[in-house]
Amino acid sequence: MDRAGKPLFQSNYLTCMKTMNKNKEDVKSVSHLIVCNENRELIIMEQSGIKIKKSIKLPSVGVFIETYGLYDIDGKIFIACRDGKIYVVKNGLLSNQVYDIESKPVGMVYIDKSIVVASMNNVVSSYYGKGKKNYSIYMPCTITNIEKMIMKRTKSVNAALVALSNGEIRMFNNKFLITTIKTDDVIMGMRFGVFGREEGSLVINFKHGGLSVKMLQRQANLSVSNHKPGPSIKQDIPLKIKLFVELTQRERDHSVDMHRLFQKDLCKLRLKTAQSYISLLNEGHAPMSYAQGSKLRLNATTEGIGPIFKIKLELQNLSKKSMVGTRVMLSYATDIYKVISKGFHKPMTLLPQINYNQEILVENIDENGAADLIRVFIYNHESSMPLITANLNMPLSEVDLE
Repeated sequence: MDRAGKPLFQSNYLTCMKTMNKNKEDVKSVSHLIVCNENRELIIMEQSGIKIKKSIKLPSVGVFIETYGLYDIDGKIFIACRDGKIYVVKNGLLSNQVYDIESKPVGMVYIDKSIVVASMNNVVSSYYGKGKKNYSIYMPCTITNIEKMIMKRTKSVNAALVALSNGEIRMFNNKFLITTIKTDDVIMGMRFGVFGREEGSLVINFKHGGLSVKMLQRQANLSVSNHKPGPSIKQDIPLKIKLFVELTQRERDHSVDMHRLFQKDLCKLRLKTAQSYISLLNEGHAPMSYAQGSKLRLNATTEGIGPIFKIKLELQNLSKKSMVGTRVMLSYATDIYKVISKGFHKPMTLLPQINYNQEILVENIDENGAADLIRVFIYNHESSMPLITANLNMPLSEVDLE
């Protein structure tokens, strides 16, 4: 209500701008300023930049502008709009030619008589002058910027620089990846051109306010090789000896019998593997053993440098019923080790899905600190075989000099 009695007005902000030479291809020649605003207008200014030469109504708000040719000599203006389309203005009139892109545009450049558009679906697409798609390149993450790389003074280079949200800048010559530049921050803007005496300079603006300038080496090769990948030298193929010919003929004549023999050996191998696995389960040497429908999981580790070691056991009952009278037993060389802890072999009840931790102190009594294997057995009164076992390869012990 603060504007009661006052005339209504609409804020009209500029969204993008570009220059287009009037009648001569020269850096210092006269040019027109072209701008787009939020009122869906394309405005072409006079050479002086004070008066409006032409105003064209667009179907949507333009966000990126690219130009081709001269304004007085069949020049074209390409406008990428928020509706996901690219419109063309030729000779001061809006053309019926429309480019339909896959998503909303992130950036647009004009390279080698084709429009290259980066869209919000992480795709870089190239279109011919008549609107037909040339190629599409899919990026691994979000595209933040796209910039054209044109060098005319020292070498003829027409490439596209694509900045990604992971800090990478990828250089493409047509659809071929030339190189990748990695940075430490997200790129918010970049511009390629002449910086001082260097023609190939890239100025990068980062998300957190940083600014970086990268210069292209003058001897850099940015051309795409026309040679297809593969061996450059013709390989020597060995001659067919008599044995090779005989084996080949044998395979042709007895192919069915050879296949049957192979299948028979494969079945025998599978049977032997299954029998060995069942034997491990029955003897208690497998990582997971069974005892009357119950399953156990045992994790045994060793800590210490000697002469006293700590054996840490983690035992878990994976079945749905409790296991009563479960005991722990160690098997070791009595001339090397001595068990210090007492009472670890007392029977205990294992409830389902609960971890039981136990620590056992073992002393190395060998005067040279020798090492040996210690075996951990878990058993109960319901089975004559261990429920599960674990083998601990003990390390060499530090010698007690006292």
